Amino acid sequence: PAFLFYVLSNTFLNTEFYEKELVDNSYDFVVTKTVDLLQEESDVIASNFTNQEIENYVRESFTLGVYSQIISQVEEIILNVNKGIIEDVKISFVPLRNSLLTASNQIAYDIYQDLPSCNVSDELTLDDYPRCVPPGIDYDVVIAPLISDFEVAIYDTIPNEIGGLEDTLPLKLLSEVNFYRDILLLSLLVILILIAFILYKPFSLILKYQSFAFALAAIIGLALSFFVKSIAEFILGDSLFRRMDSATLEFSEYLMGLVSFQIQRISLLFLIVGIALLLVSIVLKRSLNERQT
Repeated sequence: PAFLFYVLSNTFLNTEFYEKELVDNSYDFVVTKTVDLLQEESDVIASNFTNQEIENYVRESFTLGVYSQIISQVEEIILNVNKGIIEDVKISFVPLRNSLLTASNQIAYDIYQDLPSCNVSDELTLDDYPRCVPPGIDYDVVIAPLISDFEVAIYDTIPNEIGGLEDTLPLKLLSEVNFYRDILLLSLLVILILIAFILYKPFSLILKYQSFAFALAAIIGLALSFFVKSIAEFILGDSLFRRMDSATLEFSEYLMGLVSFQIQRISLLFLIVGIALLLVSIVLKRSLNERQT
């Protein structure tokens, strides 16, 4: 549990994690999922453009900077969680929605550019998707059905905001992490003090056994980190998961790797502390032996 609480404290409860890591590592995933949703919601988009073409349109309007505006709201939520404030928690997706509406205008224009001029024999009602451009009809009138279809798809896909997050399990758990982390740290301190009281003297022996405790924790942590990494590679390497799109797969691998890396960090810290305590205990013991002789 100590390693888990450390990982959560150093990632999802750390605002720097969102602005320095999560934005860059999740942007491609969000763009890909947005494109997939638009393709599902709009037959016009699906029939006229490939996923890559739509992705290019989305990236032009929904830039990394716009995505950062959404993530900054998460940072604000985490700041409040760390202060114990969990009230009326919501995330606005208006920046994403507005970006997609901007992209839809460009998509409609490009479709319009490829339309041939209508012949006299062509039948066209302004309620249909345009198959050609009637003479004397304004651009806005011709593309109106396209824009309407795109707007419906966007509004059906992207909500204005997601509210009521204060009642979700993940946020409730995150709000308790700091408390339990402090309890674990206090427990560790009590254990170290008990070791000192049990051994009492000499002081070098106390440091020696405390170094063993830190080293053991480090070994367990390193073993756990490699276990998590191995399990992740095994699961994500399964044929079922290989069917996922590359962005989803990469994002899943990133999250698993992140957990493994954070566990390794705290484990190495424990190992360094353990080695330092052991060296100090050796120096103190030698110093004590020299005095006795």
